[in-house]
Amino acid sequence: MKLTFEQIISATNGIVRTEQNDLGLELHRFTREQEAFFYKTHPLYCHQSFFNGYFGRNCRTCAGITLDFISDAKEFRVEFGKVEYTNDASVQLFDLFVEDKLVKSYSTDEEIVYKLSGERQRLTLHFPNYVFPIVSEVDLKDATIFLPQKKQVDILFLGDSITQGGNAVHPSNTYVMRVARNLDIGIINQASSGFIYDEGSIEKVCEPKIIVTAYGINDYGRKSMEQIENQTTAFLKRLRTVYEDAKILSILPLWTIWDDEVKDFGVGARNCLKSVYEQYSDYTVDGHSMIPHDKKYLEDEIVHPNDDGFEFYGNRLTQELRTILI
Repeated sequence: MKLTFEQIISATNGIVRTEQNDLGLELHRFTREQEAFFYKTHPLYCHQSFFNGYFGRNCRTCAGITLDFISDAKEFRVEFGKVEYTNDASVQLFDLFVEDKLVKSYSTDEEIVYKLSGERQRLTLHFPNYVFPIVSEVDLKDATIFLPQKKQVDILFLGDSITQGGNAVHPSNTYVMRVARNLDIGIINQASSGFIYDEGSIEKVCEPKIIVTAYGINDYGRKSMEQIENQTTAFLKRLRTVYEDAKILSILPLWTIWDDEVKDFGVGARNCLKSVYEQYSDYTVDGHSMIPHDKKYLEDEIVHPNDDGFEFYGNRLTQELRTILI
């Protein structure tokens, strides 16, 4: 059974829109208007040529996107018309789960083929966080059953590199995807590595119950205290307007090695963010409690969690969210 593009879309979670071209099916997590916004030169980054188009290219990645369905196929095969490596991303992984168990990971330069028993099973393919694969074909050999496992979006995640999944080896191990699996819910991940609070990036893309915001370090690395207060306030107010029925949960920046090495690092900015969060968010979570204060849980030994760090982060955030969703 070769799936049509319509069938593929029906089983794909984490997307905002799709496009078809001669190479295949594109899966997008941002609207065209949002992508255009992120491609613009941002005033806070205009003096660094590295960032020319950087955030727009981040949008053309598949963080949080999964292909999820039940089938009795004897073999699962996915082919791509093209795989774009955005912002010089290294080879990354696709993670394949069968019945909620990780059975194999595939690098982006190898063919995705997996032999199956022919029994009715659930398959979930996690797409990489920092590449943009264009799907040309999905084949379920000898299948008589295809049941898409499309989920309503319960949580919209907004953030920077930590939320996008930077430094996780496996895309299924990011804190966002751990929350999604732990709670068995649909999510959209609209994080963009390196970005900051900017109300211009907000556009309604779904009807979530909760919006999780997790910016911070890029903000207080580039903004004055007044900018942090004013722009975070404007961002959360716009979220309130655009997503009037959703609860907002804001996460204060995680612990970093800088917090110990430079004792006053970010203290003022963190307190500023906390003050704004408490006024305009429904829930505020202290990021310092999300992972142990040990650099062995940071992939770069500075700020970005590794897979073990993301496990702590995802499980602890799950506890916070479970009580809200009940």
